Amino acid sequence: ICPFSWPLLPPLLLVQAAVFEMPLLGVSGPLPPNLRSLLLVGDFFLGGVVAASLAKLVLRLAGLGVPRAAVHRASATAMLAIVAMLRLGESAELPTPLDDDSRDRMGSCIKVLAEPEPEMVKVRGRRGCGGRSTCHAAAS
Repeated sequence: ICPFSWPLLPPLLLVQAAVFEMPLLGVSGPLPPNLRSLLLVGDFFLGGVVAASLAKLVLRLAGLGVPRAAVHRASATAMLAIVAMLRLGESAELPTPLDDDSRDRMGSCIKVLAEPEPEMVKVRGRRGCGGRSTCHAAAS
């Protein structure tokens, strides 16, 4: 379940959040591997990418003027997911251990979420991705 209320989010964030939460409906044949199964076989590069994406989503949420309590809940949920991936990587039962690059990337994402700088939260170009405006958080 989403840690913040849906009506406060812009449509792009709604789509991104829905992709992580909705099950695949009407898919015939074998299902594609999910994030958990990929992490269990040692794909921690993907874990680093997910950590960076979660951090960027929370920073963008903070820059949109959403209430602080909702941003803190989203940040805490993202940090919880990142720490869970880090702890999974430390398990001796996995076929491939967590590599240093992925560990550093996930740790950096936790640091950014724990102590975001004001310039990281600033969102540029609220008009959209077309034209002369840029559509990314300052941290990206």
